[in-house]
Amino acid sequence: APTFWSADWAFERLSELAGELGLDDSEIGPTIRSGLRAGMAQPYTLAAARDPFAPASATQEAVAGADSTWRPVDLASGWDEPIEPERATLLRRADGVCLLYPGRTHSVYGESESGKSWVALILAAQVLAEAGTVLYIDHESDPGPIRARLRALGVTAEHANRLTYVRPDGPRDGAWEALLERAYTLAVIDGVSVAIATEGASSDSTDETARWLDAVPRTLESRTGAAVLTIDHVTKARDGRGRFAIGSQAKLNAISGAAYAARVETPFGRGQRGELILRITKDRPGGVRPHCSPAGEHGTQEAARIVLDATDPERIKVEVRVWSEQQSEDAESPFGVSEHPLSWRQVEIPLP
Repeated sequence: APTFWSADWAFERLSELAGELGLDDSEIGPTIRSGLRAGMAQPYTLAAARDPFAPASATQEAVAGADSTWRPVDLASGWDEPIEPERATLLRRADGVCLLYPGRTHSVYGESESGKSWVALILAAQVLAEAGTVLYIDHESDPGPIRARLRALGVTAEHANRLTYVRPDGPRDGAWEALLERAYTLAVIDGVSVAIATEGASSDSTDETARWLDAVPRTLESRTGAAVLTIDHVTKARDGRGRFAIGSQAKLNAISGAAYAARVETPFGRGQRGELILRITKDRPGGVRPHCSPAGEHGTQEAARIVLDATDPERIKVEVRVWSEQQSEDAESPFGVSEHPLSWRQVEIPLP
């Protein structure tokens, strides 16, 4: 204890403060004296902070164990063996080229109501039709509209048995761990900004976003083997928007597969036929870009045009077409600058 005050002085002063707070007199004395005795017997000691860039000690290396990811990897082993280029196998275009990689994390982002969720649902319908399994984590919609859209896309009750749908309204809990015990072909996280907010974090914070990306998309990728697709928004201000989703740069950095910007070329609704353009903004494995249009100003390339035909009231017909050589004047920008609608929110009669 400091030499300039005694235990008796400290007791008197703390008793006065406790009384001002309205604490019971019978509890004040024993509590304060007990605390003072423990503190004097074992006073706090300030430890020197460890330099985060200092080399690890022998003790720290021993604690790391055989599973440490900081142990060297032998790249020389199998150096001359042939390397198979990584191939995308999901979200198939009409020419057979696919846009998403198995077991990697991807993103589709655009303005509100720009058809991003439709891309996820079309992909889910493709996977389910081919006997795959889908986890759909929905932070944006509700079970009713999702069921209606999947049915309109041709998903049957038999297909739906391989679909795990979750509509969380709070942070992850024990049910999240149960989801990680399964294997999925595809895992969709619809509404990244909302998903981060439900964890009490902010998508504007690089650190908080990075922690969420590691805890959710990357964990899904590593634990379940799924191709993960995140659905995200772009900033409202078009000037200086570039090719990024709203918030932290960490979002694009975390993409281990491919990222796409979505925008509406032709709006559609009930009884209408519309078109959505996907432009690739990142392709880490490098297997998709060679099958896309020439690069534009932002380094993006048109990857596909998705046509949705709702002229049949019972069924929505979908075509995932090859990129068009007859691109509009604003095609080099991921989200465009022309006067035509950039989202289906501007359509008077939206689809269900």
